Amino acid sequence: MNAFVIYMNHIPPEEYYASLPKKRCAALVVYPCPNNTVLIVEPLYRHDWLFPGGLVEGDEPLLAAAKRESIEEIGFEKVTDELLVVNYIKAFGHKTEAIHFVFKGEPLTQEDIHSIRIPADKLTSTKCV
Repeated sequence: MNAFVIYMNHIPPEEYYASLPKKRCAALVVYPCPNNTVLIVEPLYRHDWLFPGGLVEGDEPLLAAAKRESIEEIGFEKVTDELLVVNYIKAFGHKTEAIHFVFKGEPLTQEDIHSIRIPADKLTSTKCV
């Protein structure tokens, strides 16, 4: 008998699952831009640039989170269901471990880029690099 079965026989399943470690989970989008560049955003809360995206909420599906965050950050979403990479970030300082799921966005046109609305409560700016 394995340890999981022994453990599960001693506590209710909901208590067992509530005891599991918590991790931050984010869904991001890589949007290709003209001239072999990609879109990045500058959040208010950080000193570096990121792909559009953010934390997955509760039981939200990963793709739905990527689309929601894209709309919140740039005003539209052109997210495909193609998962490009899963990135693991180890815990450091006060931050817990994180897992980033990075989806492929449809290529943006100059018109798309000019239509980006920068939300004053989330971002400082956007650019293609």
